[in-house]
Amino acid sequence: MAVAFRPDGRLLASCSGDRTVCLWDSKAGHLLHQLEAHARYVTSCAFSQDGRLLATGSNDRTVKVWRVETDLDPWEESTQHASDWISTCSFRPVEQWTVENVCFWLRSVGLSEFIPSFRLHAIDGEELLNLSDSALQRELKIEALGHRNKILRAIAAVRSSESLQYSNGLLDDSVPNEYVCPISHEVMRDPVIAADGFSYERLAIEAWLQRNPTSPMTNAPLSHRHVTPNRSLKMLIQRFREEQPH
Repeated sequence: MAVAFRPDGRLLASCSGDRTVCLWDSKAGHLLHQLEAHARYVTSCAFSQDGRLLATGSNDRTVKVWRVETDLDPWEESTQHASDWISTCSFRPVEQWTVENVCFWLRSVGLSEFIPSFRLHAIDGEELLNLSDSALQRELKIEALGHRNKILRAIAAVRSSESLQYSNGLLDDSVPNEYVCPISHEVMRDPVIAADGFSYERLAIEAWLQRNPTSPMTNAPLSHRHVTPNRSLKMLIQRFREEQPH
């Protein structure tokens, strides 16, 4: 579904629908390591500028960051440390985030300077959602009003995003991958097939096609922008919904 070269060109990462990420010796074409940690298909991957970290994104609503650094020759490093994923920013309930997940989130939203304070006070996901302006000032010793406001706005954005993502009340590990739209990450109600052969929620793919001439899954150019109703998949999803406990 996606590939990425490490900046030095020696290592190639590829991710696919079988939920794995593969690291390749780009010179010899040999498979060096296969990473397995995502619960759904992996749609994107990217190396950090220094090539020491690899980020992978999946339809399971997580981003995992893998360490691929070692003192050994770069050709050997993936077999040594590639299986060591160092942090996960999960877009599942924020209450389940660990302290390290919160620190990773702070870094991702440009608030890295507050990581030491959050780590010192063991702020996990549940504590994050309960933070107030007074707690930031009195307990975490963040004096600047502007800094506190930035943190509170970021927390509000996370809370809002989580509410949107779980609005359909069905998305959990029991939902088959093929029932979930790769764009909206929600169980589909009106699935359609695009030119790339993948199924999407109609509104989501139509909005995508208004802005992009490429596939959301592969980034390859689409031969056309027409969509076809996937009636058989729609029937399966309707049956699945009916079987869920109310």
